[in-house]
Amino acid sequence: MKSALARQLKQLGLDQMQNQTQQIEWSLCKDRPSLKGVFEVTCVKEGVCTIRILQSGFAQEVRYWCYEILSTAQLEGIRQFRFIT
Repeated sequence: MKSALARQLKQLGLDQMQNQTQQIEWSLCKDRPSLKGVFEVTCVKEGVCTIRILQSGFAQEVRYWCYEILSTAQLEGIRQFRFIT
């Protein structure tokens, strides 16, 4: 099953981006479709990205509920995600 986040990153070209930052709205976390926020994604090199949660108040919940999607994204060639809260 394709990861919604990985798909969105690829559509934006972020999966191949180097040393650039882009904000995305992500609302497709598994089991919590209503949970959404704005995330700042920075890819330092191809496949290595950092996600900064820009909206406060639910950062820990996002980290917990989106873990499975992030793990799936890693299997699709995005090797590393880090949360900065």
